[in-house]
Amino acid sequence: MKANIFIEKVSDSALEAIHGMGYRVTRLHIPEADNLVITVYQGKMYAFKGCTPSKKAESAGTVEVPDTLVTDILKHIEAQKTFERTIKNFWATAIPATMPQ
Repeated sequence: MKANIFIEKVSDSALEAIHGMGYRVTRLHIPEADNLVITVYQGKMYAFKGCTPSKKAESAGTVEVPDTLVTDILKHIEAQKTFERTIKNFWATAIPATMPQ
């Protein structure tokens, strides 16, 4: 699948963003895969569906991403959502409401 490469400035907090702080990351945007955005930063992968580059993002070309890789990333996103639901359900039933959270 064709991915658009773009470079975007991101911040770890609103305070950093307000003061112009942050760092630049390279991202891939795959519109045909439910607007998938993939970022690899400091050895970790971040992937989100339903995203589009910000208006301030700089275009840096395109690249072909193997369909199997896109499929695996989309499966990973769904598995993460399932895991988070399972943990939330466990937490809601196993931890008494009176305990500090």
